[in-house]
Order: sequence, then C-alpha cells, then structure tokens
Amino acid sequence: MIAGPELRRIGRYTYVVGTGGTAAARLVLAEGPRAEEAWGRLARSAALRRLVDPATPLGRTLGGLHHEGPVEVDGQTVRGVAFDFLPGSDLTALARSGADGVAAVLSVAGELGGILADLHAVDAAALGVALPRSDAFGRHIRYWISRMAGMLRPVDPSVEVGGLAARSFTGLLDDLEAAVEELMATGFGSPFTPALLHNDAHGGNVLAAASPAGDWRVTGILDERLREGDGLFDVGALMDWALEIFDVAAYRDFCRRLLAGWAADGLATADARARATLYHVERSLGRLAYYFPLPEAERNVFPPVHVASLDRHVALLDRVVSGGHRWLEEVRPDV
Repeated sequence: MIAGPELRRIGRYTYVVGTGGTAAARLVLAEGPRAEEAWGRLARSAALRRLVDPATPLGRTLGGLHHEGPVEVDGQTVRGVAFDFLPGSDLTALARSGADGVAAVLSVAGELGGILADLHAVDAAALGVALPRSDAFGRHIRYWISRMAGMLRPVDPSVEVGGLAARSFTGLLDDLEAAVEELMATGFGSPFTPALLHNDAHGGNVLAAASPAGDWRVTGILDERLREGDGLFDVGALMDWALEIFDVAAYRDFCRRLLAGWAADGLATADARARATLYHVERSLGRLAYYFPLPEAERNVFPPVHVASLDRHVALLDRVVSGGHRWLEEVRPDV
C-alpha cells in the first residue's frame, strides 16, 4: 500500500508519489461522488498499460504501472492507481508560450497522430475489462444545432455572433443542418471497425519535451477515458483543440501533420473525411454553446469573450456548409 508521507497533492484527486524531492509516479484516486465510475476508468487505464509493450511508442508515452488498489491518504484508505510520472510540458501550455512553443507543438503533431493510430489498433477485447461503447457517432451534432438555435431566439437579430449578425448565424445553422445530414449519409453509409479511443484527446493531455539534441518528442499521453468507438473521434477532437488555440495557418499545419501521422493516406476516402468533419463540427458547436450562455436578462448582448476563437469556429461551420467534407482538402497531407 502507498502511504501518506510519500504523497504531494497536485490536483483534486491527483498526487505525485516520490521521495527526496524526486517524482516517481502520478497517483490518481477514485474519490468523489462518482468514485465507482472513476475506479472503472482507472482500472481500464491500468489494464491498457499491462497489455501494451513499454518499448513501443505507445507504451513509452503511456508509461508504466506502479500500483493499483488501496492507498492511504490523510488517514483514510481509498482506491487509486499510480502511473509513471512522465516528463514534459503539455501541448496547450507550449502553444500558449509563444512562437517557439507553437513550432514545438507542430513538430510533434505527426508523431502524436501515429501514437493515436497505435492506440486505436489495440485489441480492446484483450484488455479483459468491460468498456463503454460510443454508438452516437456524430449524432449529438443535431442536439448542438438545436441548442444553439434555441439560445439565439432571444437575441437581438443585429447582434454579431462570431462575425455574423445573429439573423445570419441562425441561417447558417439551418444550412449546417442540411450539410450534416449529407455528411451522415456519406460517413456512416459503410461499416467501419470500432477502435479503442482515448476519448479525451486535447493538448492538455499530451506532454512533450526537447531531447538533448533539441528536437521535440511526445513524452506522455495522460488521463485517457477509454471506450470503444470511431478512432476519428480522437482525431476530430484534436483538430478542434488546434482550431481553438492556433491561428489559421498553424491550425492547418497541425491538422496536416496529425492526419499524415494517423493515416498514410491522410483520410483520402470520403467516408473518413465526412466522419472527421462531423466530430470536429460537433466539438466546435459545443464550444460555441459554452461561450454563449448568459442570464436571460442579459441575452441581448453577445459575451465579448473568445472573440477570435468564435470567428474561427463560425468560419469552420461556413466552410462545412459550403463544401461538406471537402473542406479537409485544405489540410490533407497530399494537397
């Protein structure tokens, strides 16, 4: 059992385990009102690390497993899992640190795509644990369109939303709904093999560090919420993260490299491009809805936050309305 004196809290349910100031492991506890759900998630992560060869790129970035079971914290015994403490800075922090940080993130995007592809190729049945399964496959996008339309009803039609008057944005949502139906027919018209998903892929859950030679490498993949689903869901989530954090040129560069690392053909097939687009748009609409909420009495003015990001999300929706999955040809590796 891991005992209290070795622990240093770094998050609500996360501790560093080490002695003499040296971090050896990252301990995550199954606590709080959803402790059983958290324990199931941690048990799946532990099973993945037992299965994957630590000498592979995926195994190296997941890190090893130190402990799974009871932990003594503040005089109480709770369940937890301790993973290797992995070095590096998360990609979000790097991207926000300036031009050199952006260049570092772009340099590891292809490697990250390859590591994700390796995760998606893991035999989920071999984990030996029950996995949640995603069956919605982009259908949540209809919910977000409906929710955004509802949020816009009380807004003055002349107020701008991401560079468009609210009246025009409402029209964009109507057009997007039609585009989504076409994408659904294209993306899910033929079967695909379910994959093991990270299910919370964004820059904050990926670590990178510079080698002594100065080149950057992915050093850690964190906080996975494993489930079965479409591997392109993780790809779309990372593309959405990139849209949020980079300017347009860096966003396209990141997507190009990510896609080249994930698939040799860079999503050459229409069904793959359609599904990636659906997942990207689903996340983008979710972000717009997150930025939008205001008290009912104040909904005559759009919140003056994340303005540049709003413009980028609205521009993405407009490109999808105009070109469906073909907008991805802008960032395909072979274009």
